[in-house]
Amino acid sequence: MNNDRKWHGVPLLAANLNRRLDDIAELAEHLLSRSRGKPNVAGQAFTDDTIAALKAHVWPGNVRELANAIERALVVGTPPAVRVGDLLVRLSENGGGTGAVDDSLAAMERAHVARVLGKSGGNVTHAAAALGIDRVTLYNKIKKYDLRR
Repeated sequence: MNNDRKWHGVPLLAANLNRRLDDIAELAEHLLSRSRGKPNVAGQAFTDDTIAALKAHVWPGNVRELANAIERALVVGTPPAVRVGDLLVRLSENGGGTGAVDDSLAAMERAHVARVLGKSGGNVTHAAAALGIDRVTLYNKIKKYDLRR
């Protein structure tokens, strides 16, 4: 089914992203390249598993949803690779499902705290300093999000 889009009064017909599976890898690479000037993005690349997962996912939000998923992955992921777990998208298996995105602030904070804790080797003092919070606040977040050090 085509989506009718209007651009300056001219209708544009474009197939849904889930009907253009061969374009997903190229679109994802393009979206990643647009972000390469941002901090922690230079040299990043998708793993083969990530590209396969992107192709298997149903994208009800089309390119905009794909772009948002990649932006979130760059924020919460650890360079140099963009991994499936970095996407924060409940990827549908075998192309089924709705592919709902968990983009709540709490989910993003949990992922960020977990990443910083991982980078610090579980050292709460170092992780708290990197996050710009005190240790008590970090301990509360660890408990709140049920994170293991």
